[in-house]
Amino acid sequence: MPRSRPAMGGALAGLPVALLLLAGCGTSSPGAASATSSESAASSTSAAATALAGAAWLDAGHGVAVVSMGSSTCVPQAGHITASGQTVTVAFTEPTATTPCTSDFGPRASYVPLPSGVDVTKAVQIVGTGALGGTLTLSALSAAPAPAGENTPSAGWVETSPQASDVPQGSFAFVTWGSSTCPPTVGSVSSKSAGTLTVTFAAPKTAACTMDMAPRVGLTVAPATVTASDVRVSFLGAHVTGTTTMLGTR
Repeated sequence: MPRSRPAMGGALAGLPVALLLLAGCGTSSPGAASATSSESAASSTSAAATALAGAAWLDAGHGVAVVSMGSSTCVPQAGHITASGQTVTVAFTEPTATTPCTSDFGPRASYVPLPSGVDVTKAVQIVGTGALGGTLTLSALSAAPAPAGENTPSAGWVETSPQASDVPQGSFAFVTWGSSTCPPTVGSVSSKSAGTLTVTFAAPKTAACTMDMAPRVGLTVAPATVTASDVRVSFLGAHVTGTTTMLGTR
């Protein structure tokens, strides 16, 4: 099924933290101190769940994965996207109210197609509004990637913001194309050399899959033995095959 680029202004399925400091005069009781600590922790977690944590180049520079922290099953979606020079502003929306959200908390990624005119050989500033806020800068690519074929999987190193301490070192994002309701799950990531990676997807569970063709973004971590930036990445399993060169730098 040929892939058409998602419309810039439409909602797109992604596949895919402010610290409250309370101070006062006088002596606080132990109970008040405990309450203040709890409120500060809750505020930090809430802020982490709505901040841009990192980004990665994907799809031969036609898109990026925007990384945030939160439930792995309730990934914010990229809605209205605009560009002014090298600044890309994305209005993120929460999933529908009927989407079940797991209680886990970790890095997840949303796919953002880049408007035409953005130069991949220059740094890009990404500004999030709505469900994800903040600003981060994605470093320029050394050269524009060769055009990728239709529905070709791709991958890129995650460049994190200074505050994103929860995103593991060696993280990379990948995008595959297929049913938006049946994204592939990583079974293993292996390497036979410092410049190669193989991502093997687990066998898909029996489920009813929609017949749409959408980007499914995922995150995983490269083995410590992989030290190169321009790694060759192979994808296998779950009806996904292909080989690509990792975009970006570690």
